[in-house]
Amino acid sequence: MKKLKSSQMTTRKRIGYIIFGSLAALIGFSIFVVELKGEFSSDNFWFILLLLFSLFYCNKWLGKGIHGNKEAPLGDKSTDLQSAFDISSQKAPDEWSNLNQKAQLLYDKGQCDLAIRTAKQALEIAETTPDFDHNLLAASLINLAELYRDQGQYPQAEPLYKRTLDIQKKALGPNHPDVALTLKNLARLYHFQGRYTQAEQFYKDALEVFGPEHQSVAQILDSLLKLYYIQGDHSKYAEFEPLLKQVLSHQEKALGSNHLNVAASLHSLGELYIAQGQYTQAEPLIKRALTIQEKELSSDDLDIAITLNSLGRLYCAQKRVLDAEPLFKRAMTIQEKVLGPEHPFVAITLDNFASIYHFPDQYAQAELLHKRALSVLEKSFGPDHPEVAVVLKNLAVVLRATEREAEAEKLEIRAAHINAMER
Repeated sequence: MKKLKSSQMTTRKRIGYIIFGSLAALIGFSIFVVELKGEFSSDNFWFILLLLFSLFYCNKWLGKGIHGNKEAPLGDKSTDLQSAFDISSQKAPDEWSNLNQKAQLLYDKGQCDLAIRTAKQALEIAETTPDFDHNLLAASLINLAELYRDQGQYPQAEPLYKRTLDIQKKALGPNHPDVALTLKNLARLYHFQGRYTQAEQFYKDALEVFGPEHQSVAQILDSLLKLYYIQGDHSKYAEFEPLLKQVLSHQEKALGSNHLNVAASLHSLGELYIAQGQYTQAEPLIKRALTIQEKELSSDDLDIAITLNSLGRLYCAQKRVLDAEPLFKRAMTIQEKVLGPEHPFVAITLDNFASIYHFPDQYAQAELLHKRALSVLEKSFGPDHPEVAVVLKNLAVVLRATEREAEAEKLEIRAAHINAMER
């Protein structure tokens, strides 16, 4: 979750508009005084020029908003705030708006349980108020679903997304971009749960609605790539490269080379090359994506953690352990701060981090990290999730290296059983 939907103008914008108006008025007054006196000295010139520059940067600051001029960021945990349910111009009840703002503040402070409780209160108002605007109801459903999803509480999020989808289809029609965004969110939810058949279908449905030039296409292609990778289906990789390059080229022309959507496409193309073992091609793309994100996002944004994780995996594959270690540590620091230490995303990064210790004198450390990751994933996803199978196989590598063949074989059999399950 990035930003909960709110109907109230941000404090930043209020201040910005006040400063903007004041500067504009001061410039107008200065020009009036110059004309009245009939004098235009160098002092007058530099004073008015200074005001004009101030007005320009005030406008630029105002336009960026709280988190910069960006669209919904890339990655598996980003939030898509549907434009049709942007309620900033609608008349929302004060109590409902205040609760949504409070939930956002609690989430930003890492108090996720309280944020969920507050979002539930907002949803209750939306559900029990007679003739409550269906757009605002959908916004409440999305807010609560995003909070649940960010905390790994996927069963609680699913019915909320489904209700949102029903509301959108009735209000907007089945081919509206906001319907596609909710389809994408449901696909990602099923992806996280290991329900790959459903995830693939919803991803494809979303792509069909979006069309080839929508900003979310790169994210969906990236998610499909990961879905096929974890299933061991590499046959479709060849289809992805021209599509991702086309999306990237379009975005750079339309948005500029340093836009966050460009970073999303760079990251996706880099992930494709990592999956194919083309590390030399992948590295500059992932690095460029990270540079854009670090410029445009706050230092503890989860998108940065995802890109750090990708770069760390690339370095691990190249046996560049010293380069990978600080990246994984930084990614985990961000994820633990935002999500808490028991979140499945933290566990996946932890399992990647453990792989840098696959050396004779460090197997004990690797085993400890793999087991911690396994515990979190089993608790979050259950014992038969594909991500659990990944960790089981990684842990088995360590056990075999330390001559515990019987234990390793048990884990490998269990992982094979998970991967053979119908999804």
